[in-house]
Amino acid sequence: MKKLKLMGHKKVFEKDLTQEEFNKINKALIVLKRIMAQESLYDQVLESLISFKSEMYEYNLRSAQKFLHGKYIENYEIRSSLNRLAFNLLNFGKLYLDKHYHSEHNRSFVLRVTGDIDSHTSIVENYETLSDNSEYLLGYKLRNYVQHDALPIGILRKKYEENISKFTNPLIKNELKKGGIPNNLLAKFDDEIDLHTILEAYVHVINQCHKLNRKLVENSKKEAISIINFTSQMMNNECAEKNRIVEIIENVKNVEKKLCTLNLGWFDVVNYLEEKNKVFIDWKKFEFKGHSK
Repeated sequence: MKKLKLMGHKKVFEKDLTQEEFNKINKALIVLKRIMAQESLYDQVLESLISFKSEMYEYNLRSAQKFLHGKYIENYEIRSSLNRLAFNLLNFGKLYLDKHYHSEHNRSFVLRVTGDIDSHTSIVENYETLSDNSEYLLGYKLRNYVQHDALPIGILRKKYEENISKFTNPLIKNELKKGGIPNNLLAKFDDEIDLHTILEAYVHVINQCHKLNRKLVENSKKEAISIINFTSQMMNNECAEKNRIVEIIENVKNVEKKLCTLNLGWFDVVNYLEEKNKVFIDWKKFEFKGHSK
């Protein structure tokens, strides 16, 4: 038998739970944990892009005071650092997208959270529009390329135009072809493709996916929070206690086993991440400068 357990000020209170009641509470906790996982993953994607862009900017500044031509060790260290960051970003992005919607298994994050077919259909329809986004598709394919064939950054480009320093990481089309990137996709790009632009487009699509995810799971999130808080508050009221932590326990062969705790303090992280990442930026539309003259 599963029970609610509350450690009171002077005594321990317990109350029997039916299997139906437990299932309802457990489902609510699963919903919130899935939302927590997806928000955390989305944050990793954004932080990875910012780290990559910050590193690019730093190397641009440092290279302004010295020529990198012929500096093989310095070039290697720059490529090594940027490759690690790009690799992380592509992999975090792929993991997010697989959780968002997996076409082979016809499952989505939204469906797993809400159980609502109409919401899932909205995800599928949105996913199908991505076939027209060449830069995103190359970013998606690039993840498999770096996973199985080669690191994304093999060369660096440094240019000065009218006292403006430009630092780029070109992808070579012929190398991508050798790595299995489809010719019909590569035909839409110049011979040298700016990796930075591809990563920005890749993350922008993830931004839009996450924006839709948040919208579609909002009601399920609120309902799950309500179920947990209501059960905890009800137990406190019945035991004449205030703000005491409520647990769900089960006795198995006279051994008490704690199944879960009805304390949503950990979910404050989700509230923080939603506030932190509430603006969905199209990075391609922004140019960042260290200072203005």
